[in-house]
Amino acid sequence: MAESNNTQSGSHADPGLYDSLSAPPTLIPDRSAAELARIDHFSVLRRLGGGAYGAVYLARDTVSGADVAIKAFRSNGGHDGERERVRANFAAVSRLHHENIASSLALHVVRAAHYYDPAAKEGLCAEPGDALVVMGYVPGAPLTQWRKQFRDGVVPVRLALAICGQIASALDYAHARRVVHRDIKPSNVIVDESSGRPVATLLDFGLAAEIRPGGGEGDRSGTRPYMAPEQWKGGEQDGRADQYALACLLHDLVSGRAPFADAFATGDPSVMEAAVAGRRPEAIPGIPRRVNRALARALAKNPEQRFPDCSSFIAAARGAASRWMAAAVLAVVALAALAALNIHVRERIAREAARQAREEAAEKAAQDERERLARREERNARREEAKAARAAAIAARTTATDAGAYDDADARWLMTAGRGAMDAAEEQILEGNFKEAVELYKTAEANYRAAAVLAARPAADVR
Repeated sequence: MAESNNTQSGSHADPGLYDSLSAPPTLIPDRSAAELARIDHFSVLRRLGGGAYGAVYLARDTVSGADVAIKAFRSNGGHDGERERVRANFAAVSRLHHENIASSLALHVVRAAHYYDPAAKEGLCAEPGDALVVMGYVPGAPLTQWRKQFRDGVVPVRLALAICGQIASALDYAHARRVVHRDIKPSNVIVDESSGRPVATLLDFGLAAEIRPGGGEGDRSGTRPYMAPEQWKGGEQDGRADQYALACLLHDLVSGRAPFADAFATGDPSVMEAAVAGRRPEAIPGIPRRVNRALARALAKNPEQRFPDCSSFIAAARGAASRWMAAAVLAVVALAALAALNIHVRERIAREAARQAREEAAEKAAQDERERLARREERNARREEAKAARAAAIAARTTATDAGAYDDADARWLMTAGRGAMDAAEEQILEGNFKEAVELYKTAEANYRAAAVLAARPAADVR
């Protein structure tokens, strides 16, 4: 495909947009056949997901060789307010380190953009001076694609609850750190089954905001079928708006459509908003009543009437509370029947119950011990993996230093990035998050190796 719609860096580019994250030099080798675009040293390969507020694309960092996910934010002419909003958004999201949240690695200022595919240009819309959020690449398929393996895209309730339970855990983690996502929808969830079970990862905190008094007021951003009533009104938004969107997602998975789908099919915003504000969601036929009850509460118009957090919503949908109540009722009935028996029968039943209780307690203790040992072994394995990753990063740093990386301006930028990743990894080690530390050490190693390559360039190749 011939190169088209190219945009070179020009006088309106602003490489000083983020003082601590100045862009590396633009390196544009020969493009590959699969390349959709080249944005500085990022080779754009394919679209991963997204919606009305931009798309997320798989890209390869041609300096480090790492696969990453990228999304652009327009600078709107370089307005200071918009720059500060993007900076604050990234600062809030980059603090999130959770197994079900795609990590945010860097904020990059675009210097040059070359588009070879019109759809990629429309999806990314990255121009010089705009900001690129660089995220860790998560393998798997978007939830919109993954669900197609089921008839009409309707996911079995138990499996849908497993997916939404992982998303709920990620959201509660973010909310505890005062970050709200504000754009939960199927295309922002990646499902990976390489481990033998579906693992969901939440992407694109592009509309995320810090939870604070008045947070989100006047902002009606979001994806319409998943927006809470307070988002439609531009009112204050917190974690309960994400809970509403998660309920819409669960409704979509188990029924094949979002709540009030008929209203959204009209394309009329006033009809849509009226449905969200005034209509009660209809019960979904063919699923357990507890799921419909939990959906009704999580989709309440008043945020105060929803669950205290997203995990409580999923627990109610799974019926955890109902099982405890049923067990209590059965216990009361059993005690009443026991009182009606003669003393001999009561004693025999009591002895048998005590024996069963002892056996169950012993089995539970044994199971708890097995799980504790398994957790310890897993933790030790992750600790050793982190040690090995740290040693590899230190070796790469030594190689880069010996190659003169600190004497090369381009390589020095990568050494600084590597040091930042190493520092972040050490913080994760102190918190016991060895899995996250391994990824950060690998990022540091990649930066150091790239720095060594740049430092070793012949003088004639330096731009």
